[in-house]
Amino acid sequence: MMGSKLFEGFVLLRKEENNIYFAVYLNELAKLYTEIRDYDKALEYCNRAIQVNNAIDNQLGIGINYQTLGEVYARKDKIENAEKYLNKGLEIIEQSEDLPVRQMLSTVKSAYS
Repeated sequence: MMGSKLFEGFVLLRKEENNIYFAVYLNELAKLYTEIRDYDKALEYCNRAIQVNNAIDNQLGIGINYQTLGEVYARKDKIENAEKYLNKGLEIIEQSEDLPVRQMLSTVKSAYS
C-alpha cells in the first residue's frame, strides 16, 4: 500500500514538472528507505535527487542530497564515504545564499563547539 501512494506522488510531481519539489520528494524517499534499512534504494533515490538538482542548478538541494548520502553510508558502516559526502554537503550548504540555512548551520556549529 505504501508503495502505491509513493508512486502516485512521484507521478504527480513529474507530471507537474516542478523539479525542486520533485528533488525534495526523491530525497525524502531516500530518507524513508534509509529508515527501513533498504540502503540500495536509498542510494538510488538520493542519486536521482542529485541529478534533478544538477539539472536545475539547485546547489542548496545538492548539498542537502550529499548530506543524505553521507547518512546512508554511515548507516552502512562505510565511514570513509559517509565522511566524504557529509563534508561535501556541508561545504556546498555553507556557500549557499539561503540565509535561514546559513543561520541554522551557525547554530548547529556553535552547539558542537
